[in-house]
Amino acid sequence: MSETWQQLKGKSLQELSDLCSKKVLVKQVDGTKRTGVVFTIDPESYTMILLQQKDEGDEEGKVSSVSCNILFGTSIVSYQIRGDSNPTCQASADALDNKIKKGTNPSTVSRNHERGNDLSRTLSWLQENRVDAAVEDDKETISIMKGVAWISPPYDYSCVRSENEMVLARVIELIKRTPVD
Repeated sequence: MSETWQQLKGKSLQELSDLCSKKVLVKQVDGTKRTGVVFTIDPESYTMILLQQKDEGDEEGKVSSVSCNILFGTSIVSYQIRGDSNPTCQASADALDNKIKKGTNPSTVSRNHERGNDLSRTLSWLQENRVDAAVEDDKETISIMKGVAWISPPYDYSCVRSENEMVLARVIELIKRTPVD
């Protein structure tokens, strides 16, 4: 059964904790689907860290590597539990957890931002397209139309928030069209 982001928001801490180590299929706002094992979920933003196993075949067998993807809560449309994790992913999750507990910088963790934009370029792009945009007092968040929508770092389409679905869709499309230098 598929659950929406709003249903995810309604879960208790224990229910969120129970999702960890489960294999899930996540559908995002931009239409992409990602399958992986839930490493953790932030109980405030509902951002998920998914571990994805990649099999690289060779003549003697398969060698697995695991990548880590951060899916912002606001970019999650729905998710579906596909089962428990496999031993390779679970071992990688345990190793990553140990690195984090030791205070080591886990070099394998990378954000999945194909088009991470900087503040000035994003603000300039919005203003070029006649969008009322300004930097908030925290000097990181871009406010659109005096608080109807916001864009947080790293300023890609998955970082756009708004309660107005029409504004959200239009700003996401505009951010996706941001020129890459």
